[in-house]
This record gives sequence, C-alpha cells and structure tokens, in this order.
Amino acid sequence: MADDKSCGCGEHLMGLPEIDFSTFVLSLSSSAMVHLGEAADPTTGQIGFQPHLAKQVIDILGMLQCKTDKGLSDEEKKFLCEMLYTLRMKYVNKAG
Repeated sequence: MADDKSCGCGEHLMGLPEIDFSTFVLSLSSSAMVHLGEAADPTTGQIGFQPHLAKQVIDILGMLQCKTDKGLSDEEKKFLCEMLYTLRMKYVNKAG
C-alpha cells in the first residue's frame, strides 16, 4: 500500500527528494539567487542579473512568511526569516 504522502505520480521512484516546507523555501531561494546573478542558471550554465524576477521570488517568499506564520515550526520560521533576510540584502546591494 502506498504511504499517505504519495500522490501516486511515482516521483519517489525517480530519485526526486521529498518536498517539505524547507526544501520548498530552499528551491525558491535558489531561484532568486540565480536571478540575482549569485549562481549560474542550471539549465544554461550562464550567470545573469534579472532583478525584476529576483524581486518577484523574494516577494513570493515574503507572502509565504505572512500567510503561514501560525502553521510553521520555530525551526521553519527561523529558516524562512534567514533566507528572506539574505535574499533581501543581496537584492538591495545589487539592484539598489
């Protein structure tokens, strides 16, 4: 019998990591870092600076922070807060 977390799509068989809140935040943060030119785009290997896309991802993380505050563990709250702080500071330094 499939476990309760399985959606039935077989992703666990493809070696993809299990998604939890922290991996979701990390994925969005990685996307913002690519748009800030802090990391290479994994599909092209190129480094570019797209501040409007970085800001959009940072704003999404900020919205998640506001909307999920009461449902997060203390560890998840701290992780999200630290990621947002880091990304916002990088954005201000690069776009400002």
